[in-house]
Amino acid sequence: MVDYVWKMEWSQQKSRKITEYRMEEVVEYFGDTKKLADITSFDIENFVVHLRMKNNSGATINRKLAIVSKVMKYGVRHGVVTQKPEIPKQKESSGRLKFYSQEEEVELSDAMDDHDLRDLFLFLMDTGMRRGEALGLLWDDVDTICNTVTLSDPQKLKTERPRTIPLTARAAEILRLRKSWLWKHDPPFYFTNQQIDDKIKAFRAVHPFEGALLHTCRHTFCSRLVQRGVPLAAVMELAGHNSLKTTLRYSHLSPANLTSAIAKLEPEQ
Repeated sequence: MVDYVWKMEWSQQKSRKITEYRMEEVVEYFGDTKKLADITSFDIENFVVHLRMKNNSGATINRKLAIVSKVMKYGVRHGVVTQKPEIPKQKESSGRLKFYSQEEEVELSDAMDDHDLRDLFLFLMDTGMRRGEALGLLWDDVDTICNTVTLSDPQKLKTERPRTIPLTARAAEILRLRKSWLWKHDPPFYFTNQQIDDKIKAFRAVHPFEGALLHTCRHTFCSRLVQRGVPLAAVMELAGHNSLKTTLRYSHLSPANLTSAIAKLEPEQ
């Protein structure tokens, strides 16, 4: 049934790689031999506990439960399941965005013995790319003359718009060094999502940290740009946000945005 739902619902999504990763995690947990009709609300609640133990946020858990819900909906429609079990919606935090200070960045990167994880961590910090975008990066996407990366493959993007990201000196150096020792046909970041998860799990075991290690790099990228006075429209373009509403989450970080706005009311001298 999962394969059928994949073909009907998700195979043509722009974000299908992310959905496929979530789907594989659901199948791995419940087992590909377990009958859909045998999955109970109790099983689903245990799945939620399992995800919490992996430090998944409420929002992430809800996305994975949506996979379960959709498959169950198809099961009911086709008579495989008589009744869809209750699926507990998790509370999603709307609180403060987590981002790294310069000190936290140095502390974390210095503690990373795994050079692949360290390279990816610092590259995401300086480009704001999503993890999936970085893992899907090809050498053809990298312009070493202009020092940019261009993301244009719709299969790898959450937004329809391609975007070009200028590279910092550090990000460019990471790519240069990786290209010097990787096999000829290896992409810049050649590992799978599961391999990255394993690396993060091993790192967390010896160096506990808060939040999602790599996605926090994206928040940090946006936060630093706003804090340094970069216009929100430019931040939106660099981050590849679908709407300005997403970028506005960082607007309160601008050190002088409210002060400068009120200054407009002062009489001209």
